[in-house]
Amino acid sequence: MLHSTTSYTNLRRRTLAKYPSQPLPVWAVTELLSFGSLPYLFELMKSAVARAVANDFGFMHPAPFGKVVRAVADLRNYCAHGSRLFSRHFKRAQSIAPRHTAGPLLDHVSTPGYSRTSTESKRLYINAAVLAFMLRSHSEPSDWPARFRDHILSFSLPLITPDGHRVVTPELDMGFPASWNTKLLWQ
Repeated sequence: MLHSTTSYTNLRRRTLAKYPSQPLPVWAVTELLSFGSLPYLFELMKSAVARAVANDFGFMHPAPFGKVVRAVADLRNYCAHGSRLFSRHFKRAQSIAPRHTAGPLLDHVSTPGYSRTSTESKRLYINAAVLAFMLRSHSEPSDWPARFRDHILSFSLPLITPDGHRVVTPELDMGFPASWNTKLLWQ
């Protein structure tokens, strides 16, 4: 989906003026596409290129990485449109097998029952863990995993039942496993 016809027309005009006999370059087209178009672009890549991109983000094969890209686009849309994340059931279940990724950082989410939450594969934790893994695997450094960890640890929604139990917790409502913040992924 293109952002706006005016933006497209202006970019096309400038690009054609500079490169009159060439088609619109991919870098120019991506400036006009929405984030939701990213999974479709990934699916259109040649196999060798898709594998190289998947490898850059720690995935051994493009197929599981393609599913993750769709889930990341969903997560981005929830965030961009102000949707709640704390008890959300994401529409796409994440399933990460150890053979899908390089290294052990996601091994703790590869076995069902890693958290006390029902439908843990559709909760915030696995989506955040996969995103943290991708960012840690990429050559460009990112402090997002540590900032996310600190933000969740500071999470305090003071909804208490009459008998003194918290109504919303990362472990029960967001799919976080016990002692999740001590995992190597979040260090």
